Amino acid sequence: MEEVIFSTHIVEKLNELTHILFDKEYFGFKESAEKYTMAIYDHIYKIPKLKHHKTIHSQWGHFYIKYKPQKSNTQYFITFDKKGDKYLIKNIFSNHTEEYVRFIK
Repeated sequence: MEEVIFSTHIVEKLNELTHILFDKEYFGFKESAEKYTMAIYDHIYKIPKLKHHKTIHSQWGHFYIKYKPQKSNTQYFITFDKKGDKYLIKNIFSNHTEEYVRFIK
């Protein structure tokens, strides 16, 4: 059975994203920011069934998938390593960060 495992780093980063989205008033309600972040988690759990691509550098994982929320200018790149039927989620970058171009083709 396939298993998706989150590194501590990714959990902290997604929790921080929720706070940033609410604090910078991208969402008027904390629940809306939480729902946005939970949609990212939901997409990550689908990784075993999604097409994935190789990263340029493996520091944050050998593979990545893309996720673009509806009605958003932001696209996320979720990096991970795969061994057998286990997927270790290692990082998440958005197209608004400079670091993603070093890892994503």
